[in-house]
Amino acid sequence: NAAGAPLRQALRMAGDTVRFKNLPPGIYRIYLSGKGGRRRSESIDLTPAPQQRSLQVAKELQLPQSAEQVPGQYQVDVHTLAVPKEALQELHRSEKDQLDGNEDGVVQHLKQAVEIYPDYADAWNNLGSYYHRQGNFEQAILSFTKVTELRREFYVGWMNLGSSLLATGKFAEAVEANKMALSWGPNDAVANSQLALSYYYLRDYTEAK
Repeated sequence: NAAGAPLRQALRMAGDTVRFKNLPPGIYRIYLSGKGGRRRSESIDLTPAPQQRSLQVAKELQLPQSAEQVPGQYQVDVHTLAVPKEALQELHRSEKDQLDGNEDGVVQHLKQAVEIYPDYADAWNNLGSYYHRQGNFEQAILSFTKVTELRREFYVGWMNLGSSLLATGKFAEAVEANKMALSWGPNDAVANSQLALSYYYLRDYTEAK
């Protein structure tokens, strides 16, 4: 969901249909993964129109072609390569605890991950999401700011920072954060929505539209 918490998981064969029922209205992000490290993600708006009681949406996602056919297949992201194995294991443990609903375990493993490797942007981002879910927005802002300092091109960090700034009423700062998110991910529905809300609360209705 928009707060960064995974809600549903399903395992299916290629070509199968996955159905998620009774989701609250909101903007979600779908993650699709397959063999060979192939992944894709996309935002989807599940907000009914005014006076509409329910909404059904069908979305077809295709994985990218196999990495075996992609030029540069042997390249590894430098940020991923730099993460120590122990820190990566802590991140994976936190993700398992998240799916199990163990919030205490989530924060413990994430804190351990950034203690092992202070430059771990993914762990800082997940830690910020944890604080945001807990309503500790100031701490979330600190964590997401750390993400943007470590990886300026990581647009999800900017988007999450914008979300926490919105929650604290720092609308002008939220505008700048969400603009940065859109500079790296211009087609993301969540970042566009948050930027619109930021302008709306600043009463800049033209930009909001």
